[in-house]
Amino acid sequence: AAGLSMVNQGDIDSQSIAGALTTGTHGTGLTLGNLASSIVGMKLVQPNGEILVVDESTPDLLQAGRVSLGVLGIVSELTLQVTDSFNLHERIWREDFESVMEKHDELARTHRHFSFFWCPYEQSRHCYCLPDTAATSTTGRTTDVCEVKVMDITDRPAWESEFEKVAYSSDVYPIEYLPNFHELEYAVPLRHSKDALRAVRKLMLEDFPEAIYPIEYRFTAGDGAWMSPFFEQDSVTISVSGQPGTDYWDYLRAVDQILRSYGARPHWGKLHFLTGEDVSAIYPRAEDFRNLRRQLDPQGIYLSEHLSPLFK
Repeated sequence: AAGLSMVNQGDIDSQSIAGALTTGTHGTGLTLGNLASSIVGMKLVQPNGEILVVDESTPDLLQAGRVSLGVLGIVSELTLQVTDSFNLHERIWREDFESVMEKHDELARTHRHFSFFWCPYEQSRHCYCLPDTAATSTTGRTTDVCEVKVMDITDRPAWESEFEKVAYSSDVYPIEYLPNFHELEYAVPLRHSKDALRAVRKLMLEDFPEAIYPIEYRFTAGDGAWMSPFFEQDSVTISVSGQPGTDYWDYLRAVDQILRSYGARPHWGKLHFLTGEDVSAIYPRAEDFRNLRRQLDPQGIYLSEHLSPLFK
């Protein structure tokens, strides 16, 4: 209504805005940062009730606060850099895995948004409620295939067919999920992205054939937020899932070990296995972040059972 749009969004839009942004939530786009990179100011309620104003005049506080996981104070206000309103043209289709790997760099470079779900088995698509793209398939296969999506800004008016649509950006980004899975997602440095994906694919097909949930694969540009998964490195996020109520921990730990070997960092709002030592090893500004947290909240009021071992 105000003629504005978010610069980018993810494919889930049901989170609280502070929770989504300060855990490093992202969309996809080779040149587009995570949602937190659009934060240009915020207000943080301190343990004594005082309001800490953070903006571009306090650059260290801003870079620490963008992905703070809530440990620097309660976010009571956010100021975001937005852009002029725009429509997106979305196209989806199915393609062989190796074919997508061959086109990987070109698709990422020529489209504002490029992502895909790799589906090891025919039933994998149903786990994420993905549409049936058989009619747009470039292959006769239904296993070991990619469900591909590209989105680009367009001046065309809104319209929709089964496999394409044009609409206001925030009506195109989200897809409809059923809450039927738990997800682990790590940001892999872009230079290792295809090798890491191949390694996880091999693991699933050879060692964990019961792992039927798709891999989701997306792009995010590097940023300067101290605890961002994308701190100073362009990345691809690789996510895998398991069914609640089943024992899939060996599988997730195996994926964790593969992705760590490529210098990956976790999405803070999803499953991960990091210790405090791991955080120090993979986040160059981790100790600066901890020191700032101790300064602002010496009693650890904003720490939790999960966050204390990581940031105390």
